[in-house]
Amino acid sequence: MTGPGADGLPVKREAQTPVVDRATMRARAALLLAPGVEPPTGEALAALKRDLRDDIAALLPEVEKAALGLRKGDLTRAFAMVCCCEARTRLTPLGTARDPTTHTTLLARSVNALLDHLERLGAQR
Repeated sequence: MTGPGADGLPVKREAQTPVVDRATMRARAALLLAPGVEPPTGEALAALKRDLRDDIAALLPEVEKAALGLRKGDLTRAFAMVCCCEARTRLTPLGTARDPTTHTTLLARSVNALLDHLERLGAQR
């Protein structure tokens, strides 16, 4: 993305990354993962699925950036990167080849796992 700088010349600007609101993301995932909850249906399920996909899209670069800051061969790094790959797969058409409730539950599990890794990686630094 480019725009004019103070001197009028084009300046490359980084695309803004979405804010990672961990509490909101965990609350959204809990709508499907908390014990004894009835999963939403219809439009509520579709909206939750969109939100969880957005959460994953926001979390992936954060987790990858934190993981790649650790040395190669570090198990925490390796596990976080595997989680990122699995979450990314759930965003592809192949990952959506399930009934909507099951797929949305898997997205919620990925959100929780990515948040867990992000917290662990923050503690590693």
